Amino acid sequence: MKFAQEKKKLETLSQTAVTADNFNDQNFDMLSDVYREYSAIVTDLYKKEPNIFGNFRNYSIPEIKDHRRSIVKIDSLEYKNENYKLFKECLEQSIESTIDYIVNYVTH
Repeated sequence: MKFAQEKKKLETLSQTAVTADNFNDQNFDMLSDVYREYSAIVTDLYKKEPNIFGNFRNYSIPEIKDHRRSIVKIDSLEYKNENYKLFKECLEQSIESTIDYIVNYVTH
């Protein structure tokens, strides 16, 4: 039951992330909020099933965080746009993979 709630939260986050297409401060803030919520959900899932969600916590979250940091550190708008796309794609892919793991490995 708890995993169904987490899955629903992740689906909502995924829908929110999809809407933030282009780099601007508002979309960056929105994706940063999605990242923070995703990180909290993965940490909660990891506490319940560390063998299943360990890779998300240990690899996906730091990778997403690095992409986010690179946007903050860069001054060039062109590079910010490129890194924003990487940040967004990585976040979306991680959210979708986490949903797949819940569906395929936890709820069976």
